[in-house]
Amino acid sequence: MVVAVVSGCGSAPLGHSIEQALRVEVPGCPPMRCELHNDIGQWVVVATPGAVTVRTSARPLEVSCRRPDQPAALARLASAQPAPTGSGAVAGAAVGAGVAAAVAAPAFAFGGPFGFLGATLVVIGGVGGAGVGRATEDAARPFAYPSVIQVEMACPGPPPEAADLAAARWGLAVRGAQPGDGAPEGAVWVTAVDPGGRAAAAGLRSGDLLVAVDGRPMTGTLALQDALQRARRDAAAVTLSLRRGDTLTRLVLGADGRP
Repeated sequence: MVVAVVSGCGSAPLGHSIEQALRVEVPGCPPMRCELHNDIGQWVVVATPGAVTVRTSARPLEVSCRRPDQPAALARLASAQPAPTGSGAVAGAAVGAGVAAAVAAPAFAFGGPFGFLGATLVVIGGVGGAGVGRATEDAARPFAYPSVIQVEMACPGPPPEAADLAAARWGLAVRGAQPGDGAPEGAVWVTAVDPGGRAAAAGLRSGDLLVAVDGRPMTGTLALQDALQRARRDAAAVTLSLRRGDTLTRLVLGADGRP
């Protein structure tokens, strides 16, 4: 009966669900609303990049991100578990063999064919115990998804203007915040960062929201253009205040590319 139970456990993955914090990003795109779901529940990220806590499952996590003017982008992420240690199978085999030996003690006492039967019972007990121990260990391993989810989407923008070209010299592309973005008026989104440029060296990332420059509230891409051109002319640095997810921080964009 033990062997039958163990063989039946192999038909479905064993493990347990946990609450897991995830970060959802749509690189190079303005903020998106994303919906996540698996066979346990549904969750929403109001605007990317954003964080959400989900309940994990053996089933994949489906992610759908969209804006009213964009087709939906989809991602499907499989769950994973920590590698088994094998300790459960070893302990289970020892217990199973011990129990079987106690039950088969009378057969050992008679010897002959009965002794062979007792030895067979001990082997079966060890195999069954190992299977039960392995199943117990598997059931204790949590299911988890990747902690950072990046959904790929093509987000074409308008032709570059003077402010975009000024920003491009520093290794970043920007656009002004729009109604529905969930951003303060005058703020500027970083839509792309050149990995080898000055902006990347300072720590800027795609999806950052610039809210102030040199201590003054941002009033659109032209304000950023003026600050960058002034810094370039004077070989000075620019201090950018930005919102990254739920965190406010400041970065210094150096004229020589060093933060």
